[in-house]
Amino acid sequence: MRGMAQRGERDSLVPSGSRPAERVLILGGTAFIGRTVTRKLHEDGYLLVFINRGRSYWNGENIADAEYHRADRRAPEAFAECIASLTDREEARRGKSWLAVVDFSAYKPRDIL
Repeated sequence: MRGMAQRGERDSLVPSGSRPAERVLILGGTAFIGRTVTRKLHEDGYLLVFINRGRSYWNGENIADAEYHRADRRAPEAFAECIASLTDREEARRGKSWLAVVDFSAYKPRDIL
């Protein structure tokens, strides 16, 4: 299947040592599934930028070389401004936006629509 890694091969989206690591914006990401997924992304070489409420759960530790920014989804204007500001900065610095945005902070279905 095109775009899928074959057994024993790495998918082409996974950063390799020969090109700069891709940056991923994480919304939330400090509990349950988010913590597990973000640790795996970090282990695979992605650079992570978090936007969350600044809380840590179950003695979770921050990822040492990740960026953390504080904003609360329940304050929608400030949350949107934080995302827009970081995205503008990303585009200005790197000439492109995020490889992906992964959202672990939705409270209700309308939060992801």
